[in-house]
Amino acid sequence: ELLRDNVARATHELRTEVEEQLAALQVELQSWVGANPNLKPYCHGRIGWLLRGEPPSQDLTAAFLRLALPSAPPPPPLSPSSLSLLPGARAMRRFSYLLVPGLLTKWYPLYMATLRADFKRLGLTLTCSRIDTDQPVRVNAARLMHEVLELSGGEPEARVVLLGHSKGAVDAAAALSLFPELRGRVAALVSVQGPHGGSAIAHDLANTQVQRSVA
Repeated sequence: ELLRDNVARATHELRTEVEEQLAALQVELQSWVGANPNLKPYCHGRIGWLLRGEPPSQDLTAAFLRLALPSAPPPPPLSPSSLSLLPGARAMRRFSYLLVPGLLTKWYPLYMATLRADFKRLGLTLTCSRIDTDQPVRVNAARLMHEVLELSGGEPEARVVLLGHSKGAVDAAAALSLFPELRGRVAALVSVQGPHGGSAIAHDLANTQVQRSVA
């Protein structure tokens, strides 16, 4: 028992020491990067065009954690029978869902595999877009235009729901903006983690000397 207590105490002290040293190193690196004009991020004040002119944002982290980490066991997955009880269930089954993947996700094994399996289990038609996730927004928007027209079957009725993930949400929004003829065929655009307000990483890759040379 004494040996176990000593090992636990030593482990705790070592962990605390390592965490303190890492925190100090992080502060030192941030200070060094901020003082180096070749490494300093250029995105400050330039990202977030959606927020300009809007009221200050609210920090809802605590509320999110309460919902994301409930103490009670999670509810059972939605079943086909319970889906039919939801408002608009008939329309949901009539739609074709087009998943627009995010940047570089063509290299991700089993990308959105759980989502695809859930849609299949619920009897909903989900198609994964064939865009090249390495390509720029305008190229992918043109590809999405053809896919939406194909899924809609040439009918003017809104039958397609776009599910855009990360940059895929931006690609999907660009398709609707560049090709107005799609708006009557798309019932909804669902944006999941879409960087519509800009991306600090992308901005720095394009504007910082060192990052630009690496990219």
